[in-house]
Amino acid sequence: MIRNVLFVLTDQQRKDSMGCYGHPSARTPNLDGLAQGGLRFENNIVAHPICMPSRMSILTGQHPRNHGLWTNGLLLEHWPLTIAEHLRRQGYRTASIGKIHLSPTGSDARSWESRRRWADIEDPSSQTGPYQGFEHVELTIGHGCQAVAHYGQWLKEKGGNEADLELLRDPDLHEACGVRAIPRELHPSAFVAERTMAFLDRAKEDGALFFAHVSFPDPHHPYEPPSVAMEGVEVEAQPTPVGGGEDLSSRPPHYAARYNGAFGRKGIVEKEKHPGGFPADYIQLIRARTTAMVEEVDRNMGRILDHLKTSGLEEETLVVFTADHGDALGDHGIFGKGPYTFRSVINTPLLIKGPGLARGVSDAVVSDVDLAPTICSLLDADPLPHANGMDLSDHLRDTSAPTRDFALLEHRNGFGEKDVASAALVGKDETYIRYQNGEEELNDLKTDPQEFHSHHREKKERVMELRTQLLDTLLATQQKGPEQISHA
Repeated sequence: MIRNVLFVLTDQQRKDSMGCYGHPSARTPNLDGLAQGGLRFENNIVAHPICMPSRMSILTGQHPRNHGLWTNGLLLEHWPLTIAEHLRRQGYRTASIGKIHLSPTGSDARSWESRRRWADIEDPSSQTGPYQGFEHVELTIGHGCQAVAHYGQWLKEKGGNEADLELLRDPDLHEACGVRAIPRELHPSAFVAERTMAFLDRAKEDGALFFAHVSFPDPHHPYEPPSVAMEGVEVEAQPTPVGGGEDLSSRPPHYAARYNGAFGRKGIVEKEKHPGGFPADYIQLIRARTTAMVEEVDRNMGRILDHLKTSGLEEETLVVFTADHGDALGDHGIFGKGPYTFRSVINTPLLIKGPGLARGVSDAVVSDVDLAPTICSLLDADPLPHANGMDLSDHLRDTSAPTRDFALLEHRNGFGEKDVASAALVGKDETYIRYQNGEEELNDLKTDPQEFHSHHREKKERVMELRTQLLDTLLATQQKGPEQISHA
């Protein structure tokens, strides 16, 4: 019987970064073991391909335009109901360890997660929530190793200091790539594991039902693993990217601008940071650094999973492992995430294991918004109000049970007049995307599995069908709340 939830989230992790998803040299025995003992999904589609909107969709079961956190950097005045708050009201102990990223992490102290706010707090342990439905939080802030909030306090208590965080940059390469001098036992991934185990111990001691949201800040860029984690990671053993900049001529201009380093969330700028794309040796080095970061996540996942087993909680705990979005990592000359429809960005890993659930592989199309409603169903908790997602519990018990044909993907840049909205339908074998300025894309994975080109021009009849279906889907997924209590 499933009584508890261990929900594990990574940041900007590609599906194919682990052995269970086909990486030829990644050392990820713990995640591979989780996949072998549970259900591995091949077509899990994000609701939005950047951090904050995706994370809120996961926790609310709502699409970004409904929960309101439609891009990064927003500070909501009215927060939607998260599954953490929903379960807390039903008696569950709720906690988040690591990176939550539901509010901005920059310099505005109005945000609970801002670096500036936490820099002014002498004793972070005095402020552990509640926050967004989590009774207890212990935070890492931003990307890389930043000695702030609860992680910064933990680092000091462990005897670490700023010197341990020193970045050893790769000479003659982009600043966002290198290794950290930090010992493995002081890395943020180690903090996430240790503090998660402490929460599990407290919950067990008190006999409490729990929902634990465990969020590793890696392998998001900057690509800076601990130097020790690079031992045994061979640059030449990393899979090479698919295609190059020549593939982008059939797509909207922001793709080519990104390839040359002239596109960001604020739009296309005139100055190109890296005209002609990144050098091949640089791309491979970034891929090796990413592999090391994923392996460090796996190592600490192993600590958590072993603790879950030895504590006697494994047989009554649902374990979910996924990522908020992927990373192109040089495919077609593109890096990072954003308004790019490549599967490396929008199709994330999803592993689910629990008592009474199926094992094996599912090629069903599922969405981030399905996770919260499904968890509520598996716990036999009250349904999550206003959720857009499907209950996948039948499919988790029997993979022949139907799911959906297409997942809805949304994207907005933000920044006023620079904002460009888009929406997409993502199926097993095709992705159709429509931009507010009328531009379109169609990826046909049956004829072009590596997504070298957009086929919207030669497949006009199919585009017309999907255009109508996209409109139908947008209308069918309008905001469901608040409750309507009368006719007038």
